[in-house]
Amino acid sequence: MFHRTLALAAVLFTASLVSHPTRAQDIAIPRQWSTHFAWLLVANPEYSPISKSADSALTAAHVQYRLRLQTDGHAIVAGGLGDGPGEHIIGLTILRAGS
Repeated sequence: MFHRTLALAAVLFTASLVSHPTRAQDIAIPRQWSTHFAWLLVANPEYSPISKSADSALTAAHVQYRLRLQTDGHAIVAGGLGDGPGEHIIGLTILRAGS
């Protein structure tokens, strides 16, 4: 599902570039671009929680970490991609970073 979503986003982005004719008020192209990274969260098929409370604590710590990245301006967006059985890529964070 993730690959289909990513492919659809690429097609829509490319189509939006092609479909707009050049206008006198076009936005200037930047001389320097920001670097961004896609951070994929991959499910561990061997993970087995010790207890429900331990699993809840781990999930809460994970969410707090992702929210802190966004609050501090390092992450542009973060979120889940799916939680169905057999899902391998379950989360995505877009990071703003130099390397």
